Amino acid sequence: MVYAHVLTISCARGGSRRSIGAFRDGILRGRWGEVAELLPQLTLDDPAAERRVMYHVARQKFLETLEERGWFPAGVVRPGAC
Repeated sequence: MVYAHVLTISCARGGSRRSIGAFRDGILRGRWGEVAELLPQLTLDDPAAERRVMYHVARQKFLETLEERGWFPAGVVRPGAC
């Protein structure tokens, strides 16, 4: 799952309520393309934060694709398996 700190972006940091709501909804519903499009609209305090968020989004999308296709290689712990 994309880390919880991603969901704590607030209006005080920038972005409209609508874009923040759409961003959160996209994460919760697994709409990773939508999330990637909305992220640049949000202003984050840490310059590296956008890269970290995009990494986690891409990682989650990759893991979900592996799970959908049943392609988990040996040694990879499936999300929620622990």
